[in-house]
Amino acid sequence: MFVSIILGLAVVGALGYVWFLSRREPAPRNGPCELAVPSPAVPVDAPPSVPAYRALAAKTIRSFHTILKYFKCQPPWQNNRQMEDYIHDLKVMLEHNDLTSARVELLGHDQRVLFCYRVEFSPQSKPQLPDHTLGLELPMLPADQIANSRVMVAPVIRMQEYRHLLRAPWIQNVGNLPARPGSRFVSEHTTVISGGHLQGELFVSEDARRMGIVTSVDPNGRFAFAHVPPYPVPVFLHRRQCVRPFPFYPGLRVSLIPVQTPRGLQGRSIRPEA
Repeated sequence: MFVSIILGLAVVGALGYVWFLSRREPAPRNGPCELAVPSPAVPVDAPPSVPAYRALAAKTIRSFHTILKYFKCQPPWQNNRQMEDYIHDLKVMLEHNDLTSARVELLGHDQRVLFCYRVEFSPQSKPQLPDHTLGLELPMLPADQIANSRVMVAPVIRMQEYRHLLRAPWIQNVGNLPARPGSRFVSEHTTVISGGHLQGELFVSEDARRMGIVTSVDPNGRFAFAHVPPYPVPVFLHRRQCVRPFPFYPGLRVSLIPVQTPRGLQGRSIRPEA
């Protein structure tokens, strides 16, 4: 009797051990591992993501604000809250794919354009040039020649579809004004600060052009410095800002449009003069 009980317990124990082994998961062969969850494939050549529209709108409006304040012109907005309304509206226009560019213009007493800073919005990032300015390029225009200013967006075609979303008092169908003779050049800083999603172009009338004499030249000829009256500090010249290629050398007479930057005065639309 006692023996049969012992044998029965042994059989039950053996069956329990077999059931326990069957419940164990197989041990890993190559060390510990975790449960792998498949992740969605990411294309190698996926295009870069477009920055938030509000960020692009904010950079544009705040650049306009800096320019207008520098030239002592009153912006369309009276305070920061109203400026936020313009930022909001540009964001809405971009979201509705109804805006490709915006610009701020300074007008002379003859109602012709003396200066224009135009920003173009790009859904795809474009190549960035080296930024030699670290800030906006502000031309040295005579203050007494500036009569007023205006901020414009274009081409806004479908505004009626989303006008109820806008906050600022926009006026449609504002015509273009003629510009004085002048020069156009690219804003390096605009492209850099936006990751290539904004392209800036400046127009400056010939009223800002000055004469200068090259005083020193980089050994490789890439850049130079010039004395440009009436400015007491040298003006930085880079060969990329020349209207056409020509070599720098000490004593060379040049004409240029000086612009103020955080790095100091720099020359734009540089030409050799006889």
